[in-house]
Amino acid sequence: MSGVLASGQRVAVVGAGLAGVCTAWELAQRGCAVTVFERSGSIAERASFAGAAVTLPAAPGLLPVQPKSSLAWRWQQWRANRQGSGGFPAAWTALSLAGLETLASLRRELSLEDESHPGLLVLAASSSEHKALEAHASAWAELGVAATWLNAESARRLEPGLSRDAKLTGALAVAAAGAGNGRLFAQGLRGHAQRVGVNFRFHTTVEGLAGGAPVQLRHRYDPPPEPSTGVRQRRDAADTLSAPLGEQVEDFDAVVLCAGSEGLRLAGLGTPMALWRELSVTLPLRVLEAHPELGPQSAVIDAARGCAIARIGQRVRVAGRHALVSPTERAPGPEDFELLHRALQAWFPGSGQHAQAVHWHGVRAVVPDGAPLLGRTAQAGIWLHNAATDWGWGFACGAAAHLADSIVGRTPAVDAGALDVQRLR
Repeated sequence: MSGVLASGQRVAVVGAGLAGVCTAWELAQRGCAVTVFERSGSIAERASFAGAAVTLPAAPGLLPVQPKSSLAWRWQQWRANRQGSGGFPAAWTALSLAGLETLASLRRELSLEDESHPGLLVLAASSSEHKALEAHASAWAELGVAATWLNAESARRLEPGLSRDAKLTGALAVAAAGAGNGRLFAQGLRGHAQRVGVNFRFHTTVEGLAGGAPVQLRHRYDPPPEPSTGVRQRRDAADTLSAPLGEQVEDFDAVVLCAGSEGLRLAGLGTPMALWRELSVTLPLRVLEAHPELGPQSAVIDAARGCAIARIGQRVRVAGRHALVSPTERAPGPEDFELLHRALQAWFPGSGQHAQAVHWHGVRAVVPDGAPLLGRTAQAGIWLHNAATDWGWGFACGAAAHLADSIVGRTPAVDAGALDVQRLR
């Protein structure tokens, strides 16, 4: 199979998170007949559920705080960089900037509401952080990202809720970045995707693939049992009500894997992989008439703590990465979320109603060089979209458009060959 599809060809997308919904939309816009398979009951219920609510140009190395990891994994990282697979910042950043432009266009053209706010500050609380961010701003500028250094007073004018007691030497202002609710965006885009013919198959697990022309996809539909009361369970509006139960095999002209670690397994890459745990707390903002500027107006990143604080509607979300974990490791406890609560209190004291916080944790698949994996796999007709990135869910929009162009034989707007799956061989 050449990988170039004609209009009307059947494409399966595995995974209905942000990456999957964006990819389905872009493929449908290029004339493909798209079916999305998702083992959960709705979209964005896993890694996309409550991650960092920021949209940010790709910034490798911006966050100095690294997840706890084993010596073996650190050796894999060293080996990947020694082999030269770390030469991807330009492609990564260019594709993320294209993604932010696509995101802005979709918001405008489809009237999508995702509680977005423009602008983002990266905060520095010490002279060493100040120097590191100045160096990063220079590197960013070489990659086409405009970031302006602000002194502490100017930063507080943009974010008047920042604590006067917190030590702040300055901040990087990134105009292209901002705050936004990724899950809400995915929900809105899913509705538009359905209207142009995308079919969503929920409660359906993809169990295996066989590359070729066509690609054979084995899946199992396992809907939740009906309540014992006899009252019919309310189902998602796009659920597959008439699908046969049990394992089925369907043929597709191409399959795009957007399912994180499960996607990497189905792709049969055999490359080292780790699960990166992400944590977030989402709290209602405190509303006080005497202090109308409590909390962030948009988004800030505390690089030293490795967390992002963003306003989404009348709530605030603090998100951070925690550790590389094994699939059998215990779920995080309240103490694991304490750093996020402390970060919010340090920068925006009294702004959140901590007693009403919702804690969330998810995992994201990462490969040793830390960059996204995009492109054709060694199996004919099978493509991969694993958009793991530091921050900035808008990257999924750029990656989806890039993949869709590649699959239908168009020349992508951005040369992202450095992010191709083949680099790991």
